[in-house]
Amino acid sequence: MMDRDRLSFIAHATHTICNPISDAATDEAIGVLGLGVGSRVLDIGAGKGEMLARIAERHGAVCTAVERSPRMAGACRERAAVLGAGRVDVVEADAREWLLARSTAEPHFDAALCVGSTHALGSFAATIDALRVLVRPGGWVVLGEGFWQREPGAEYLAALGAARDDYTTHQGSIDLINGSGLSVAWHGAASAADWSEYEWRYLWNVERFCNDNPADADRDAMLARARGWHEIVERWGRSTLGFGLYVARRVL
Repeated sequence: MMDRDRLSFIAHATHTICNPISDAATDEAIGVLGLGVGSRVLDIGAGKGEMLARIAERHGAVCTAVERSPRMAGACRERAAVLGAGRVDVVEADAREWLLARSTAEPHFDAALCVGSTHALGSFAATIDALRVLVRPGGWVVLGEGFWQREPGAEYLAALGAARDDYTTHQGSIDLINGSGLSVAWHGAASAADWSEYEWRYLWNVERFCNDNPADADRDAMLARARGWHEIVERWGRSTLGFGLYVARRVL
């Protein structure tokens, strides 16, 4: 059976940040965070750790990355090594198991992130609740999640393997965050150009790997999966699924 984690890592080989939000919007969101030197920051599902590394660089924060994928965690450690010892601690673990093992006596974080990885905690709503509890009053929560740009059709939902209730609208995401003891201070969404670059790069990375490694045991399966996904994106996804980035402050 094809290793899905390996496919994802190959598909994101040339992505600095593994979501469609632009570098400019990512940096703008980071700039909103009211953090000082030594602030404690957590990232759930940190991927390659780029967003967390930028927070460490810009704000002088001390960061913890929780990432389940061994390959992504390895890339995160490489990025952390550039910053130097003590700046980013990488924990290779399942996020829910890590949270359950964490002592309630441990200090709160000044900011907590989960961008494009809310499945790690079960759902968008569950992630909002978990991150709100993890940060101190007045602390920051950064979330990245898909949203419906228009009502999804039955064919697209079936191809996506999703349900209508898996996402809400962009405003619905904001309302959900604001109704949970947080207050959205900044939000943005991937543009059509952002999405296009992300998706084409995803497919190109897989195509290039498979062309360079024709004897790889997973070659045919990876190509079929990546090409099938791109067809879904081109047929329905571009006009239906969006991706939002939200920066909120804990008020309760």
